Amino acid sequence: MVTNGHIDPCEGRAGVLIATNAGPASVVTMRMGLALAEQWRVPATIVTVAPSEIVKIKERLAFLAGEDHTIPVYEIRGAIGPAIAAAAEQWGAALVVVGFGTGDHQLAADIVRHARRSVLVVSPSELGSIGRVMLTADFGGSTIEADQCALSLLESDGQAELIHVTPALQLAPDIYQVWRRAYDHATTELLDQTRAALPRRSGLPIPSRVAVGDAARVLVDIARRERVDLIALGRHARPNAGLGPVVESVLAQAPCSVLVAP
Repeated sequence: MVTNGHIDPCEGRAGVLIATNAGPASVVTMRMGLALAEQWRVPATIVTVAPSEIVKIKERLAFLAGEDHTIPVYEIRGAIGPAIAAAAEQWGAALVVVGFGTGDHQLAADIVRHARRSVLVVSPSELGSIGRVMLTADFGGSTIEADQCALSLLESDGQAELIHVTPALQLAPDIYQVWRRAYDHATTELLDQTRAALPRRSGLPIPSRVAVGDAARVLVDIARRERVDLIALGRHARPNAGLGPVVESVLAQAPCSVLVAP
């Protein structure tokens, strides 16, 4: 199905919009998006800005969903980020799933930058299930939405941990001690408030930890070392504005999928 800008609205509950091309990561991206739509019991649709690849996309979709599937595929036109963001608004997506392969993080970042919906950037090494999630808490305010969405993607027996990264400031020792006491108190309140807003897992509150250092580097290092499947982040910026250094760096360096909420 080709469109010059109109996509039929999603019927019923807000669904999963999968944005892809026919590159090497397309099967992984579609598989993840379709699995999440099935898990949430919501509709899925596929959009692409690569009209020459739409036949291949449909072939791969038929392989994944069966020849008798009813999932629409739309060709949309325009610059990638704004076009996909507009399609998500038109269709009423709850989640945008994208994946453009290794080294294409700038394309994913452009979509996240323009989107008003949560965006899941799928790692090319994703196996199709999310068993370990890194939730984040900071003082920006939008991480709770990212954490809530990430938990809804987690397998029923999966693991989640809430992490806050304290900046490593270079201050005089006496000044640093005063600052650190005040910061630690604020961090404890932040983690408590974040946990209270999140559903419990197996009847227990989600465990948390505090690390020190550059936020992006710490999150990426933990994800790599502990084989995390998904990092959840808040964007803290208006659509079409910059993503901020943490989100930009994590998207560029993460060894796993990344979920960014507006």
